Amino acid sequence: MGNISEHFDLKEFACHDCGKVPSVSPKFRELLTGLELLRKIHYPTGLTIISGFRCPTQNAKVGGAHNSQHLYGLAADIDPVVSLKDMKFLQKFRGIGYDKSTGCVSHVDVGHNNSVTTPMVWRYDDR
Repeated sequence: MGNISEHFDLKEFACHDCGKVPSVSPKFRELLTGLELLRKIHYPTGLTIISGFRCPTQNAKVGGAHNSQHLYGLAADIDPVVSLKDMKFLQKFRGIGYDKSTGCVSHVDVGHNNSVTTPMVWRYDDR
């Protein structure tokens, strides 16, 4: 599939169920730009995409939201090592989900209508 940015290959965003990859749209490029900055600042040895694009079957298997941004290829789940405060400071993501137990971010997206300066934020209680 090949590299789509300095550090990411499109196959990293492939659905774990069907193998489909997201379209490389301007919004997807916005996600990549944010992930590249995130990697540079907080993950210097590498940032793993745990979940990128999801087909409806995979989204249902993992209990994803009905209108999850993963369905559109506009979200990424990542290792939760960055605090909510630090993630918001980057001003690159429109949606941010963080883990209650750690206070660290495990989901970022660019699909919400919020701005990057006032992203939609939610907490995962059971991760």
